Amino acid sequence: RVPARPRTGVGRGSVLAPRRRSTHRADRRASDHQPVVLHGARSPFRRNRLLFDWSAYRLHSLHGIAAVQVAAAAVLAAAFALVYLNARKLGAGAGWALAFTLASAAASQTRFTQRPHAVSYLFLAAIGLLFTHARASRRTWPLIVAPVVVAVWSNFHAGAVFGAGVTGLGALAAW
Repeated sequence: RVPARPRTGVGRGSVLAPRRRSTHRADRRASDHQPVVLHGARSPFRRNRLLFDWSAYRLHSLHGIAAVQVAAAAVLAAAFALVYLNARKLGAGAGWALAFTLASAAASQTRFTQRPHAVSYLFLAAIGLLFTHARASRRTWPLIVAPVVVAVWSNFHAGAVFGAGVTGLGALAAW
């Protein structure tokens, strides 16, 4: 006969005790249904949009929701202006650059909201323009500025991972 192990510290309400699943609806937690939460208080991506949240809060508190909408429209307009400039710098004619920019805008129009990913459009276009300028002018300052842009971008949206990838590929191509 094997002696029973003492159960020190493992009681019914103990942290070490296995949790019994409740069958009552009110007792279930969100984690029972959704083990990985990408939003909310325990989100792994919550801390990367501090500048966006602060900017949107300040605009809303000072001038209302209309200011937030105008700022989002200005960010998106600036992003597609940079796309146009990038196409022109790569050698496209004005008509082709405009057609490419309008096609890009039409393809992404469902994502035109007051969300942090709108800022990612702007920063990705800025990174592209920096590398196009570095290639055309044979200067190194755009290659030095690009990681700084990605660092600022990382405080707006998790899409900065794409900026880091583009920066790495651009630096590899310049090397």
